[in-house]
Parts: sequence; C-alpha cells; structure tokens
Amino acid sequence: FWAGYGGYTSEGVEAPDRVRVAASDDAPQVGDTAVVSILPPYAGVAEIVLANESVIESRSIDVPEEGAQVEFEVTEDWGPGAYVMVSVFTPRDPVSRPRPRRAVGVAHIGVDMAPRTIELSMDAPELARPRGPLTVNIEATEGVAGAGAFVTLAAVDEGILQLTRFQSPDPTEWFYGRRRLAVELRDDYGRLLDPNQGAAAPVRSGGDQIGGAGLTVVPTRTVALFSGPIAFDASGHAEVTLDIPDFNGELRLMAVAWSQDALGAASQPMTVRDEVPAELIMPRFMAPGDESRLTATLDNVEGEAGTYEAEISAGDAIAIAGGDTVSFDLDAGEREDRLVTIAAGEEAISEVGLSVTGPGGYAVSRSYPIQIRSPYLPVTRVDRSPVSPGESYSPPGDAFASFAPGSGEMTVSFSAIPMDAAALYQALDRYPYGCSEQITSRAMPLLYADQIASLAGLERSGDADRRILDSIESLLSRQAADGAIGLWRVGDRGSSPWLGAYIVDFLARAQ
Repeated sequence: FWAGYGGYTSEGVEAPDRVRVAASDDAPQVGDTAVVSILPPYAGVAEIVLANESVIESRSIDVPEEGAQVEFEVTEDWGPGAYVMVSVFTPRDPVSRPRPRRAVGVAHIGVDMAPRTIELSMDAPELARPRGPLTVNIEATEGVAGAGAFVTLAAVDEGILQLTRFQSPDPTEWFYGRRRLAVELRDDYGRLLDPNQGAAAPVRSGGDQIGGAGLTVVPTRTVALFSGPIAFDASGHAEVTLDIPDFNGELRLMAVAWSQDALGAASQPMTVRDEVPAELIMPRFMAPGDESRLTATLDNVEGEAGTYEAEISAGDAIAIAGGDTVSFDLDAGEREDRLVTIAAGEEAISEVGLSVTGPGGYAVSRSYPIQIRSPYLPVTRVDRSPVSPGESYSPPGDAFASFAPGSGEMTVSFSAIPMDAAALYQALDRYPYGCSEQITSRAMPLLYADQIASLAGLERSGDADRRILDSIESLLSRQAADGAIGLWRVGDRGSSPWLGAYIVDFLARAQ
C-alpha cells in the first residue's frame, strides 16, 4: 500500500512515512457522528478523503504537533462502512528538515448494521423420520419482518456439504461485511522525496487460485431440498413444509430472509433416520455377466430387540443368488452386516429393493437403482463406397452383429463429394467434454448446414437453434475482462491466441 505512494524505508532513517489514523471501536449507526484521530508526531496540512466505492467527502485541515480529531456524520452513502484516507504534508525547515515530508494513513470505520439485520430462529426437531413431510417454523425475532419480508429454507445432505466445503449462505456477511477500498490515492509528491534515504518499500500483493479438489466420492443417494420464497406474516412468523425423501443421515437446514431494507440468515443441523436404519451397499454399476456382492446392513438404533427379516428383490436385469431373505437377530443398539450375491443380465437400468420387517410391527422399504452397461466404449464405423449410375447400395445384414442388442444405429447418406457430413457431425456431437474449442466445433456447422443437422437427426428450427444459443452463452461466460476466453472457465491457463481467434470467428459468424 505504502510503496505506491513514494514512501521509503531504511534502518536509521525517519521512515516509514505513515501517519497513524485511528477510529473509535464502537461502530456508529446512520445519523451518528464518527470520530477520526490523526495521531502525532506528524504535523502540517492534512488532506482527508472519506471513500468506499467512490469519494464521499474530502476536507483539508491543519494538524498541530499534538494531533487532531475530525468528526464525520454517518450517512446512507457509507453503506456498511467507509475508509478515511489521510495525507499529511509537512513543509521543509531550512535547518531541521531541509526536504519536505509527506505521510499517508488509512483507517476503516464500520457502520453498525444491526437495525438492518433480521435475527432468525428455526423451530425444527433434532430428529426426523424419512419418507414424510417436515414442518419448520421460522421466527424473525429481531429486525424488520412482517409485510414485504420473505424467507427461503434449504435442507441439504451434510455429507455433500462437507465434501464440497460449502458454507451456509449468509447475506449479511456478504452485503454488510468490510469491503475493499475501491479508491486509489495518487499524487506526484514522491518525486520530491530523496531516493537515497533507503530502498523503496516492498509492494505486497496477494492472489488466489482455484481451491478445493473435486469430489472423490460420488454419492448414490443424497438430499437437496429448497422451499422457494415464503412470506412472513405480520408477526414475523413463517411456516415451511418440506417432503423428506428416503434418506438416513444429517441434513443442514439453511434459512435466508430479506425485506426491502434488511437481511438475515440462520442454519442448524437435523438428523434424519429410521428407528432401525437399513442400507444396501452396492456397486455403482455392473456389466452383463458380472457377479457382485451387496452388503445388507441393519442398525438397531431405537427399535425393539428381536428378529428382523430383510427381503431383497431385484428387477429383470438382476438375479439374486442364494435366496432373497436374510434374518438379523438384533439387540437394542446392535448392528449387523450380511453379504448378498447378485448377477447382472442384459444392459438396462434396474432396481434392487430392500424390505425390512421386525418386532412391534416395524416395517420399512427402500429401493436402489443400478445400471447394467457395456464394459466397452462406443464405436463408430464409417464405410465409404462409390455408387455409379444405375447401381444400388444395400447395408450389410450383419452390420450390428458385434454390437450389444439395441445399442446400434445406422445412417445412410449420399453425397457428390467423398465426405459423410452427417457422420462427422454426429461424432462431434457425441464428444463427451465441453471445452471451448469443442463447443465451437459442434456449433459452427449448424450455422450453415441445414442438411447436416437434418441428417444428424436435428431439426434446424428447434434443437439446432437451441444448441447454437447455448454454445454462445457458454463461450461468453468464459470471457475474462481482458477479452481472453478460457478453455474451461474464466481466466484458466487454457486460453490461447489461436483459440480466441477461432471462437471470435464463430461468434462473428453467429451474429
């Protein structure tokens, strides 16, 4: 900060030229008076600028040796706070100070935003049951509520939030928190300073990078519920009902409230589980002919002691070996795991069901989807042959013999040039990644080739137009302030001149 203003530091020298500026620790409210102190030993003419995103006020005062105090009235322009920037100019003295001196300082004054903060409290049970409605009562205990105030409630699996390091939303921290000073202080006074006093103060700068790793565990069953805006009544009360699905775990309840001139947020955990949680631990997918083992687990957390029968069922593409019923003799607080062998049949998306019955009429049923898919990647084969006048062409009868039944498709096209445009476009369209180069390559042919789109099974007036617009939006969302377009996101290292030229050419044609 100081280096940009021409200050110099060195041992044994009367530097750094930084004037100390202090503000009261008590955050003022709008309409109050904020007191700023310019502390000794610097004396001279002080230029004071009050600013945040823009300059709010500026003054010029004389500062004696004992320092000075300046009062400012806090107005709406301050927002959540403002900075006081002070520059003290001390004239030269022919004997004691042959060169003039300038010192700079800055202090932040935070505004008390309590009158514009909604304090929320949630009345929700610590333990809830799955597969049913859950009603949460939300009270606005302090702040602005009632007419014109709304609240949203989200209930999300705590495990997913931990994996992604997600913090509960808090609009007060975002809108009322301390903001970076957006005004720069520049002058030409540094040219009068003697550079032989010492080395220039180091410029301290910081940066950021893409933090956090991707998910290493992909969940098969999770919860993310959102209520949408719910209006508070005149007494500051709101009632939100969520449908809890089939889930055993911990949910984080996150509420966000707002009105015309106030914000608020609250969050709290809530456990969701059955009296005897039952789970099937399954593979993510299987291939035709695979054999695998499932783990059936029962945990008698709150149920009666006794024998629990677990019946395991499966869809058409799954076969269960060794019987479909497993017995568990569980005491209170006891847990057991059992292995169940299954075999996969033809390619399909199937289900495995788990139904548990036990003492006291306990009964619960759950189902789990599982995909049976080929272990081989998709294959595209292109056969080109000339057709002379009067000749005909018939596809070979065994064209799909090496493919899984029902997974193949064929396109037959004729062209005056030795290029199968439809096959080329289909290969582009099936590319599984969405980098900027591939998005452009997929969309560019659609700008002109109506025939290519129709041969590929797309209607030019419908799907093709939507794909072009989606491509434009995706590319523009990756453009940084300097105009460069990233390969995957804004400002990534994949940005390059040839990629930018290619994308800009497409955008110009699309326009």
